[in-house]
Amino acid sequence: NRIPFTLTEARAIEPVFSSEIYLEKEATLSKVMKPPLQILHIAAHGCHRIDQPDFSFILLEDQQVYTNDFLQMDLDYELVTLSACDTGQLKVTACEETIGLCRSILLAGAKAALLSLWKVDDEMNAVLIHFFYKSLAGGATKSRALQQAQLSVLQENPRMHPAFWGAFQLFGHTDPV
Repeated sequence: NRIPFTLTEARAIEPVFSSEIYLEKEATLSKVMKPPLQILHIAAHGCHRIDQPDFSFILLEDQQVYTNDFLQMDLDYELVTLSACDTGQLKVTACEETIGLCRSILLAGAKAALLSLWKVDDEMNAVLIHFFYKSLAGGATKSRALQQAQLSVLQENPRMHPAFWGAFQLFGHTDPV
């Protein structure tokens, strides 16, 4: 109930892919730690700490999962989606090393990550994610699916500001799932 449209988001994805859905109190770290399938989608609160990016996190029901926690996981998925605010932000160190959730997810084995670059609108995010997975299930590449989802949102709302539909960025391989 903390983010009402995450339930809508999960229910929109469920029929597109045969899925295991864990809602609210079931959305725990032990569920994320299950052996990888094809796609991991987490819709939750996210926080990027620009001052200490190692403390960036996703909030599950039972705990916060930090940048370094993801490094300890087996994330051998075709796609990991963190449908939350600020999940794609990175800090570049003086040695030009990037630190953030994206880097950790890719280093933990994910072939691609779909992450947000800024705070997202919960309701519009659910619509965008639905269009994304529908296109992905239709055989589109990950990058094409994201583009089609953004265009679909724009067709429904032609005057909508890009802040509402443009937050997500794909990192990694763009191959179809």
